[in-house]
Parts: sequence; C-alpha cells; structure tokens
Amino acid sequence: MTNFSENEHPRSGNGQFENKIHSESGVSLAPTNPYLDADGTEWETDGDEYTDTVVSNVGGIKIEVSKDIRGEELHLNVSDHRGGRPIWLARDVVDSIEEGKERGKALRERAHEYEHNKLEIGMRSPWGTIDYHRVHAPGIDEVGTAGHGGYKLSRKRQAEVDPRWRQRSGWYEEDCAWSIAEITHHRDLTKMKLKDAHETARRWYPEEYTEIVGKNPEHYGLTEFTPITAKESHIVEEREFLAPRAETHDRMLRLDLEPEGHPGMVAVDLSDIPADGKVNDEKPLNPRTVLIPAEEWKETAPAWNERRTLPKAEGRQVFQQAS
Repeated sequence: MTNFSENEHPRSGNGQFENKIHSESGVSLAPTNPYLDADGTEWETDGDEYTDTVVSNVGGIKIEVSKDIRGEELHLNVSDHRGGRPIWLARDVVDSIEEGKERGKALRERAHEYEHNKLEIGMRSPWGTIDYHRVHAPGIDEVGTAGHGGYKLSRKRQAEVDPRWRQRSGWYEEDCAWSIAEITHHRDLTKMKLKDAHETARRWYPEEYTEIVGKNPEHYGLTEFTPITAKESHIVEEREFLAPRAETHDRMLRLDLEPEGHPGMVAVDLSDIPADGKVNDEKPLNPRTVLIPAEEWKETAPAWNERRTLPKAEGRQVFQQAS
C-alpha cells in the first residue's frame, strides 16, 4: 500500500499541502504542475488539509484517487456527470494510486461506450407517469410509476441484448423482463441482484435462457450452466405434462356453456397439442370450436381441471374452424 508522510507534504500557513511529491519515484503531485501517465492521461491534485487527491476529468467523467492522511486507505471515486445528475460508477478502496488510476480509466473508457437515456420524473413510460427514477449505469435506468415499473435501456444497450429475448420497446418490466436487462449488462450492475435475475429468467424464459445463457454461461456471469427443471419453471413443468398427451388429448382454450342457437350443447374451443408440448396461445395449433352435448359434457367436465386438456373423441361436430 502506498504511504504518505507529512514530511513529503509540507503544509503552508493556511494548512494546505505544498509541492506534494508522491512516495513513488518520478511522480509529482505539485498543484500547479499537472502530470501525465504514459498513455497521455493528465492528472491534477486536489483535496484539503486532511485529504490528498489526484483527479482526472475527461468527457464528463471524473476520476478521483484520494487518501485521508489520518488513515491508511486509498479511495477510488468515479462519477459520470453527462446526464441530468451525477451517477457513481465506482466508490471503492484500492491498494495504490496506480491501481486506482488504471481501474478508473477502464471504467471511464467503458462508460463512454454508452449514451444516457435522459429520463426524468414526470415523463411518460409504458406504465404511466414516472414518479421514481434511478440511473444504475450509463444507458440503464430504473423507473417506477404508481402501478408498475422496470428498466429502460438506451439504444446501444438494447442492441447488445440477444434478439431472441430482446424487448422491442427497450423497456423491461419489473416482474419478469427486468432479468433480461440485468443478465445482459451484469458487468455494469450490482452483483447483489444477479442471482435473482438468473432464477427469474430460468422460470419465465426457459427456452431462450437455455439457448442464450446455456451456450455461453461465462459471458453472463456464471461458471457453468445446468439444465432447467420442472421444479424451477412452471413453463417447463407444463411442457413435460403436455408432450406425452399430444396424440391422445386436445387443449381447451375457451368454454361456452350456452352457445347461442345451440340449445342443449356446450361449445368448446380446442387446439392440437404440439409433440414437444410447447403451446402458443397466440398462435394455437389447428384451432377449432366443437359442440358437445351438455349431458356428455357433464361426464367429461372433470378433465377441464387437468391442465385444460380434453381426451380426443371421434365424431365431434366442428361448429367453427379457425382460419
């Protein structure tokens, strides 16, 4: 750890440090003489009677590496001032000035890859007027409204989301889709929510998660990928239930106990079950409406409670065939 001594930093009459010389050879901290890193980054000194600080401010992102002379720790602070209000990219303890400078420059370089959303309280969102707003990282905003909320990704952040589960609007609601944004950009977000994000995505997006995260788990913050089980995801559970019934059962979509013009009958909207059990209610397979005598329905009705499936039967009258 780098050490500072008062002999190396004599104080002026007003208590400020004068002509500071860093304990590492060849690095001057003189307030009136900014110095350069090998890569051309310019640094200046700042602080007060208790704090010794080096500062670099480029493109609206400020890096500060400081040491309180009353302690031993060196602190790295990186703040982004390009948006409506400053956001912290880092507030960490480091082992040396050089480590702090290099980490700070790496964070600044990455932050400059992304634009800000420039959202504000009072603006509109898909869930209503924004009454809560927090910037987690450049291009990643969290908003809340009276009833709901979620993440908003900037254009470049959005482009980095795999298209197989990308939300076209760039908004990722707080119940399920937030996990997609969190997993995709985990490098720039707190690790505290990453475990929950993976659990949520496995539950609600098992197919996409397997195709995307399963093929490159390290890229998404995991050491390995494990197959998703029915216990983890109700979607997987449903598919495992339906697949063995594809040849013997139909899936019920809707029910009308008193269809107009057909007294004594029950109208049931049915669709075929795909062989893999992956049903899509927006695009059902071979949708149709059949008429079943009410008396027969009374005998068949208990099947309605079995995951909305109905045993196939010959001779059912097709009342309406969907196009």
